[in-house]
Amino acid sequence: MPISNTIQEFRAGVLQKGGPQIASKYKLNMFFNGESLDCYPLSVVLPGRNFSLYEQDLYGPVRKVPYKRSYTQCNVTFLVYQDWQERRFLENWMNLIVYNKKPGTGSTEVLDGNLNLVEGLASSASTIGQRDAQSTSEASLTGSGTDSIPSGSYRDYANYKNGRGRISIQTLSSLDQNNTTSLTILKEAYPAFISPLTLGSDGTGYPTFTVGFQFNQYEFT
Repeated sequence: MPISNTIQEFRAGVLQKGGPQIASKYKLNMFFNGESLDCYPLSVVLPGRNFSLYEQDLYGPVRKVPYKRSYTQCNVTFLVYQDWQERRFLENWMNLIVYNKKPGTGSTEVLDGNLNLVEGLASSASTIGQRDAQSTSEASLTGSGTDSIPSGSYRDYANYKNGRGRISIQTLSSLDQNNTTSLTILKEAYPAFISPLTLGSDGTGYPTFTVGFQFNQYEFT
């Protein structure tokens, strides 16, 4: 837009572009594994992008050559409604990506963070919390090191391929909410974390939680 000499020219130029985008006019759709949910989060931080640079330092100034694109994370803050629909949707999504079961056996026994059996083969309270040595050895559960992931096929305890989904963020016209002014689609997306949620007895405000979405690439139109 050219520099205006008068306020009337400036106003005409702004109106020609439709006016500024209203930050509160947006909606979001989450989709994974055939499930879809339209929602209106409290806030959405659209991802940024940047290049990884190779520094070519032969002579003179250092020449920085871009060779790879990368993106920042998309953070979305949800307001909790009494049906807890958004939270349940995200919990189910994360449960699909990484299973809470014994790796390498195909069984559905539930393990805690230390790979202790919580339910499944446990037949009494005395066996809960004990390692399952009946079908899987200690070595196969823990691997060679204390921090190594369990042995067995990756798909036995994670489902990244089928757990990837799509996040669509639409910005809407200030005059017509059915008119989309921009569309951002996060491809191969999945929720990487759900922040803690605080409840309080003081009765002020509404509970919220933030979700960080990772993705492989995005499309902006």
